[in-house]
Amino acid sequence: MSEEIPRILLIDDDRLQQRMAEEHFKRFKASKYVLDWAPTYEDGITQLLSGKYAACLLDYQLAGRARRPRADPRGRGQGLLDADCISHCRTV
Repeated sequence: MSEEIPRILLIDDDRLQQRMAEEHFKRFKASKYVLDWAPTYEDGITQLLSGKYAACLLDYQLAGRARRPRADPRGRGQGLLDADCISHCRTV
């Protein structure tokens, strides 16, 4: 039985960032990963809720979604995901 390759989801509206991440992932020697890309928040959340991802890389300045959560005054990442998404998501 072969081991399943972990899937990572990148939610970022910048195609250049997606290409750079893809190049970095290709260089990983110790482990293999599948990097999927979602260019919009809505598409990303739909994919994330599918439950097939080991991790998610989220653009904290995603167009139309940047906001400053109380827990982090710099507004880094936290607070971008809807509470409903967090409660139904198994991805870290």
